[in-house]
Order: sequence, then structure tokens, then C-alpha cells
Amino acid sequence: MKFVKRYRLFLSFLLAIAVTGSSLLWTNLPAQGYMSMEITVPAAPIDVLLPSAEQVDIPAWLKGHSGTQLLVASDKQVKAASGLLPTSLYPIFDGSETADAFSAKYPHLPAESLPGYGRAVYEASVGNVQMLYLDSESMNQSAEALQEQLQWLAARLADKHHPIAFVAHQPTSSGFWNEAAKAGIEAVVADGAIYVPSQLVDQPSSDMDTMPPASGGALAWNRWQPAAKLDNAEYLSIGARADEISIIARDQQGLPIDQLLLDTSRDDRMRQLSSPLAMGSQWRYRAGGDDLPITIPSGFDITGEHPITERFHLPATDWRSPDFDDTKWAMGGAPIGSSDDKKRARAYRTLLPAKTDAPSYYFRTMFMLGQEPELYSKIYADLSFEDGIVVYVNGEELVRNSIATGLLTPQSLAEPNEPVLNRRFDVTNQRGLFRKGLNSVAAEVHRNHPGSPNLLFDLAISTESVQGEGVSR
Repeated sequence: MKFVKRYRLFLSFLLAIAVTGSSLLWTNLPAQGYMSMEITVPAAPIDVLLPSAEQVDIPAWLKGHSGTQLLVASDKQVKAASGLLPTSLYPIFDGSETADAFSAKYPHLPAESLPGYGRAVYEASVGNVQMLYLDSESMNQSAEALQEQLQWLAARLADKHHPIAFVAHQPTSSGFWNEAAKAGIEAVVADGAIYVPSQLVDQPSSDMDTMPPASGGALAWNRWQPAAKLDNAEYLSIGARADEISIIARDQQGLPIDQLLLDTSRDDRMRQLSSPLAMGSQWRYRAGGDDLPITIPSGFDITGEHPITERFHLPATDWRSPDFDDTKWAMGGAPIGSSDDKKRARAYRTLLPAKTDAPSYYFRTMFMLGQEPELYSKIYADLSFEDGIVVYVNGEELVRNSIATGLLTPQSLAEPNEPVLNRRFDVTNQRGLFRKGLNSVAAEVHRNHPGSPNLLFDLAISTESVQGEGVSR
């Protein structure tokens, strides 16, 4: 007892040290600064494998990462499996095998989203993230392929989604970056790097640079290269909330080691895109014939050399009229068409007979506009067709392409033309043809030869509102 009294101060000091030491055993001390702190990721994150020298056993990887709902990987990273690969895998076409082999390897992917590209170009969504997969191999080698995919990209953008593009390699054309910026793409994932519009960056990663000047465009792009800059980074986690995208680099254990946060509400030029009439919609249709009701207005020049400058009202008996009764016409989902190419024909939702009495088909449907046309900053008509087309809105001509001006009959022939896929026509200057509420759209498609087996039709009407321009949203 005398010992305790004599050394009371010393024993109290030892007891304090013991208590402090034991508390350290119960506490996880930060080992890597603020980067070791777990970030709250929105539900349904997308995990993206970074490039590696070895192929990955995807089923085993997913088993070890049970929280992964959707996995993205370059095709060459995917180790061959004895059976079907998991449907939660969404690969990027990288040219390591043919497009046909890629399509056969991943039968769960959407087929022919862009006709002629198999499953190499497609769209998928998780949560409020819209993933758009492109074929950078063909884009970097062919101006035609670049244009086709950019048109497809612009036509597929969905309202209230965060659009992210996935490509195997960085696109080398400045046109890609220009159009991606105009379309409102919020991030591009390419070969282990992330490209983002600079004005969206809320919290930059630890090592971010500016893209080479070749990117050009209306918006500057920043680049983060976790695959090249972080030795222990294995994959990225991407998630999104209403106005935020988080991209987190993780190691093999899933621990965060770097991050990039985007605030998508920052850009006063951000576009609100919507499609009152989407690609793949249902249409009434019929083949051309002598019984097709067509009205020739008084004063109409059938040669097209002296077009009527005054607006006229079509009677309800004319097939182009909003009041026309089309209930006896057939109905089918677009794309609608016929082709002697079996691969292309399989991509059509509604297949037409290759031979008809007239080289033309006629289409009708209705769509709604939620506000007055003058409140939209842009209005677009997105068309897929072969060979020539004329589109009418509320009974008046909106677009004519690859076919002569003047009066058309069911026997009229189009100009020789290759299939046109997802071509965007800016029809903002014709906004007076549209009206708030119910609108009718009618279209006629003509082959370039009476014996041609090929015909294609699909159509979308898209609107754009730009924040900061006083446009009603």
C-alpha cells in the first residue's frame, strides 16, 4: 500500500498511457490522407476496369466485387469463358477481334442499334447514367464512320440522364470533340483516361491536365489518366446524382485512392434535350398506290420551280393532313424497311416486302409538344432513310432530301442514295409549323428504282432548351 501511495503519480501516468494505447487499437487511423476517406457513391455504380497486361476472369472478378452492378471492360481484357459471359458485363469494342466475333461473344448486348455495326455501337443505362458505346477503331479511320456515329450519338441522348461515352481509344478527330461538346456529353472514357468538359469540374483529381489543342470545340476538355498516373489503380467507380457525377479510382481491395467530382449544374450552356417523338416509335404505314388520296392546291406548280408562298389548309381526306383517318393502315415499330442484305434486314423491327406495285411507302404518327415552339432554342428532325424522303408536320413540308422538288406521286423515284442513318436536320427556323399540344407527322419514302429491294424509314423529333437563355424548361 505504501508502494501505491509513494508512486501514485507515476502509476496514474502509466494508466493514462494504457487507456490511450487501447483506444488506438479500436480506431482506424487514416493511412493515405483525405483520399483514404470513403466517398458516398450514388446507387447502382458503374465499375470500369482500367487497362492491364493480363486478361481478367470476369465471373471471378464479379464474385470478388459483389457490390458491382454493371462492369465495363475493353474486349481484349476479357478472358475467354467456357460458357456465356455475365450479362452485367458491358464491353467496349476495341478491334482486337472482328465485329462479327464480338457480336457472337456478347449475345446479351443490343444488336444493330446503328445498322451495320453489329453490337459494337450500342446504348445502355443504369440509374440516371446513359452509357453510349462507340467504335473508335472505325471513327479514327473513316470520316463516314465518324459522321454516322456522331449522328447516332446526338439522336440517342435522353432527357434527365447523364450521358457518358465509352470508346477503346481516344478519338483523333477534332470533329468528335466539337460534336460531343455540342451534344452535352458529360464525360468520355477512353483507354484508361477520362475526358470531361473543364467547366463541369467541381473537385479535380490529383493529376489532371488539359487535352491537346486538337480537341478544339466550343468547350475545353480536361483529361485525367488514372491508368498512367496511379500505379495501384485497378478500376474506376462511376455514379451520378441529379447534378453530380463522381468518378473514383480504386485499388485491388476496392479502396479509393483518387477522385474526380463533376457538378453538371455549373454550365450555363448545358442543354436540356428531349425527344417528343423518339427513334423506334410506332407508325401507321402503307405501300404507295393509285388510291392514295393526294390534294393538289390551287396554284401549285407541279414542277416545283415556283413554290407556293402562302400557307394552305389540306382537307381531311389528304394523307398528309392532321385530320386524316389512318386507322385502316398497318401499324409497326421503326426502323421499318426492307433489304436484300440479311444482316441489315434483321435490324429492322418491321420488315416490309421487297417488291411492291409502287416504289414508295407512306408513314404517319402523332406526338406532343409540352410548350409553345418558340420557347425551344432548337428543334431537330432526326432521320434514317433509303433512298429519298419528304417529311410533313401538321400537313406542311418540313424536310425533303434526295428526291426532286415539285409534285410527287406513288410512282416517283428518288435519287440514287446510300442508306442514311440518324441524320440530324435543324428545323428550328420552321418552328412555325409546330404547335403546343398534339402534332401530326407524315412521311413518304421512295426507292430510286422500281425494282430495288431496299427501303428504310425511322424518324425522331427532338427539342433543345438551353439554360440561361430565358427558355422555359
